[in-house]
Amino acid sequence: MPTIGFTQPEWLLALPVLAAALIYGARGSYAGLRGWRLIGAWIVRGAIVLLLVLALAGAQIVRPAEEMTVVFALDDSYSVAPTERERALGLVRDALGKREPGRRAALVVFGGEAMVEAEALAQPGEVAVSAQVDGGHTDLGAALRLALGLIAPDTAGRVVLLTDGNENTGAVSEQLLTAEAARVVVDVLPLQTRSRHDALVADLRVPGEARREEPFQVHVDLHASEPTDAELTVLVDDEPVEARSVSLSEGTRTLSLPLSLSEPGFHRVDVVLEGVDDECRENDLGTGFVRVRGEPRVLVVDAAPEEAAALERALQLQEIEVRVGGPAALPISAADLEAWDAIFLSDFPSYRMSYRQQEMLRDATRDRGIGLGMIGGEFGFGAGGYYRSPVEEALPVSMDVSKHRSFPPAAVLIVMDTSGSMGMEEDGYQKIELAAEAGCAIVDLLQHYDSVGFLASDPAPTEIAPLRKLENREGIKSDIRSVRAGGGGISVYPSLQAAYGVLRQYGSPVRHIILLADGSDCDEQPGSVEIARQMASEKISITAVAFGDGPHTPFLQDVAAAGNGQYYLTERARDLKGIFTREALKITKSVLVEETFRARPADASEVTSGLDWASAPPLMGYVATTRKDLARTPLVSHKDDPLLAHWQFGLGRSVAFTSDAKAHWAADWLGWGEFTRFWGQTVRWVLRRPGSELLHPRVERGTEGSLLVAEAWDEDGSPINGLEVTATLSLPGGGSEELSLPQAGPGRYEAPIEARQAGAYVAAVVAQGPGGFEAERTMGFAVPYPPDYADVAANTDLLQRVAAQTGGRVIELPEQVWAPPRTFPHTRTDIRRWLLWAAALLLPLDVAIRRLMVRREDLAPAWEALRSVATRLRPQRVEEPETVGALLQSRRSARRERVESYRPPIPAVPPARTEQAPIAEPPPEPPRPDPVKVEAAAAEEDEAADTTSRLLKRKRELRGGG
Repeated sequence: MPTIGFTQPEWLLALPVLAAALIYGARGSYAGLRGWRLIGAWIVRGAIVLLLVLALAGAQIVRPAEEMTVVFALDDSYSVAPTERERALGLVRDALGKREPGRRAALVVFGGEAMVEAEALAQPGEVAVSAQVDGGHTDLGAALRLALGLIAPDTAGRVVLLTDGNENTGAVSEQLLTAEAARVVVDVLPLQTRSRHDALVADLRVPGEARREEPFQVHVDLHASEPTDAELTVLVDDEPVEARSVSLSEGTRTLSLPLSLSEPGFHRVDVVLEGVDDECRENDLGTGFVRVRGEPRVLVVDAAPEEAAALERALQLQEIEVRVGGPAALPISAADLEAWDAIFLSDFPSYRMSYRQQEMLRDATRDRGIGLGMIGGEFGFGAGGYYRSPVEEALPVSMDVSKHRSFPPAAVLIVMDTSGSMGMEEDGYQKIELAAEAGCAIVDLLQHYDSVGFLASDPAPTEIAPLRKLENREGIKSDIRSVRAGGGGISVYPSLQAAYGVLRQYGSPVRHIILLADGSDCDEQPGSVEIARQMASEKISITAVAFGDGPHTPFLQDVAAAGNGQYYLTERARDLKGIFTREALKITKSVLVEETFRARPADASEVTSGLDWASAPPLMGYVATTRKDLARTPLVSHKDDPLLAHWQFGLGRSVAFTSDAKAHWAADWLGWGEFTRFWGQTVRWVLRRPGSELLHPRVERGTEGSLLVAEAWDEDGSPINGLEVTATLSLPGGGSEELSLPQAGPGRYEAPIEARQAGAYVAAVVAQGPGGFEAERTMGFAVPYPPDYADVAANTDLLQRVAAQTGGRVIELPEQVWAPPRTFPHTRTDIRRWLLWAAALLLPLDVAIRRLMVRREDLAPAWEALRSVATRLRPQRVEEPETVGALLQSRRSARRERVESYRPPIPAVPPARTEQAPIAEPPPEPPRPDPVKVEAAAAEEDEAADTTSRLLKRKRELRGGG
């Protein structure tokens, strides 16, 4: 039965006070009221006050729920046996077959995350699993959270967890509190794990550091479900170093393997279990990392590695271990970066590496102290497309040079393929979105007097952003970002013809087209090369960018060559920003300064100290950049542009040399006597600092999860307390997490970590304390496979606790799913708005009762009108005698005769006379009869006549209606 509830019942305490105030205030306002007016005023005023107080108290209508929602949450992780999963689906089907009216059902599938499989299940045949979830993890908390969200608020709720209970991520305990608060019962159906014939690597423990050529121990835990023989192989940096046969009994066996490494640096150690016929191969691998102390190592990456031979020889003469390589030498993970103490990019364009690699280089310098250097050339700095890139963030110079110089006005028209392939996603974004952002980067890069336009081709050219000056950059960028992917491919000739028609009318001295086309789908090619050649004769250049290596890339190369432009091939939309900005800077001639000059010392620095700069030969070019505020510039050009700049970036250092180090701009420097010392000092300045011997980080794994532990000891082995310890954890898929490690014991600092992704992790730990104490250390660890691939048993204890906490139970029969819960929730309907409306409608009545005087006689017309309406609406039959009409006429004639008999005689009017006669006195009037009597007599007759008329009229109406 519905009841009334309140959200703020304390307002009800105001009723007595308001009642007293109402009585007190009514003494004056109700003084002139009597009878029913006084009673009505009290009732209306009291009702208004009551309604307002109920609204303030948050009045609600509370009804018990009559329906129930049951959400089934099915564990689809790898650890659940397939037969058990089918058993769980069978229970869901049987339960649906026994469902009664008023019962709803839904299905959630979960593993490492949870997804809705069916928001409303109607028939048993609808029960199936199509959702794809992360099968390597089990997150019971995510499953329960999603299931609770599917329960309608006006129904009783029940969640049925169909799982083995092996929670290895998230926390179901937090969601149980929410279920309790919502009075939702959680039942469980325990499922069994896979019955495996399996052998696996349970754990691999490798010391964080080792000395060069000194033995150290690697500990391996091997687990087998039954006795078996296997081959164990140990690899260091993917190279086998040891192999042995092992005999395993049922259970876990620990092996200790001695290793020694001669190469300094950060090394990966893998153990692989082979020769076992088991169900799961993913868990036959263990991985760890060890750092071998030794001389620092430097990686130089050049687009043409053979041209960096002079730099390589100079560093070797300085006894710096160096390796020179091409794009393939760039590390692809945070763990790979740890092998180097500094990385130099020499004349290397941004679009030759992925965006993620750029982010890793920046993060490695900022968070882990790895040195970063960039050396110029035709593909360095802004000329290499590093404008607004992650690498630019880490460098001491900016690629934006617009604030310090002026260049001839340029007009850049982007012609872009917007076919359906551009709608495909890359790194979570559509390719068309990344291409549009590349166009926006040009808008930001160029000067206000330059012009930018945007044409889309799908397949006919469409103007997205008209070519205009950059006076309203945001408006132009908004136009560019409005582009959407379509269907067909690009029509090259019509697109170039449209661009030619726009640019030939433009008066800018620099006019350029950037053509982006699918390398596999270029339509209407005939005439394209000829029109490109025609535009080149009018000093309109064309850059062609092929998206994907397809059969039409040679055609795009020909277009670029005919248009006196550059040709690019890229597979990634992320690269377009670097390509576009490089072209914009190149055609405006704003970054490449190819003039002969001598380096001029500026800021004092240990990098350039002790060198004979008076003997330095001239350089023949450099890339223009702008010094950042906190950077130092030991060397500048003849135009005061940075030639050498360096700064501290987070934990690491970075350096920029804007000329090159090869036989091009620096051809004369290669024979300079100080060339070797200059590069030796530059590289040593940027190298990563050695880790502190006082800080010792490691990862501890246990049943409750993993801990990142850092221990701090002084030279005597005593614990160092009171430190502020933080860590940056680099993740396998890119990105990082910031951690704070509070003190947990003498010299011990720790924090839990959730390493969900399989792969390599790198933790950079920093400790700071009183007296300027500071220590840094980097360590690595790996998660070789997801936890659900380990050999685990069903966690029935956890499932029983889950059920007990919410009043649930272990399900055995399908009909138990629909059992009513101990208490049904209540639905609440807020009625405050209706109460306020009622009070507002009563307010005019309250005023009317007190202000308006209404007598009984005033109500008579209204009452008579109501009676008349009621009479007309009531059906009745009236018989009219034949003599009624004659009688009525006779009575009217008699009335007129009597009235006329009371009137005095009217004197006759004499005939008109021609002469004026004297005015005679009027004769005296005869006495008039009493008008009251006359009217009374007439009224009696009128009443009779009116009654008869009404009867006649009603009869005619009845006949007419019939």
